[in-house]
Amino acid sequence: MGAKGQAQKGRWRDQWWVIGLLVLVIGVAVRLGFRGWSAWPEALVGGVFYAGFLTWFLMRRRRQDAKAVGTEPDRVPELERRIAKNGELPDDPAEQEAMVRLIRRREEKLRRSRRWRMVAMRQRIEGVGGVGGVGGVGGVGGIEGVGGRA
Repeated sequence: MGAKGQAQKGRWRDQWWVIGLLVLVIGVAVRLGFRGWSAWPEALVGGVFYAGFLTWFLMRRRRQDAKAVGTEPDRVPELERRIAKNGELPDDPAEQEAMVRLIRRREEKLRRSRRWRMVAMRQRIEGVGGVGGVGGVGGVGGIEGVGGRA
């Protein structure tokens, strides 16, 4: 199963504080990259906010998945990795059942959101065309983008 004690403790990158710290560092770096060093207080406050929110959201999702499949929240990332890596079922029948339930849960979520993904994609495409057409950018939106110069 991996390193000694890994089954009880999990990987270090699956811990909530690692996820939060990673989001904080990336968020602050991106904001500083776009706005410059003079905006460091704003970048830090925004980074802390988003790190807290995203960490809460991901941990909530992990708890819901664990409850739905009948396992511990710390085991969900390992099951996801095993599914993504090779899809082999574990030897333990209880883990096999949990893995199958997690796969079925993810498939059901994808099926339920399929319709709304297409609606969102269409809105994005029409939005880009509309902004380009209103902004006067030829070839992006409006009649010019469809049939050439009118």
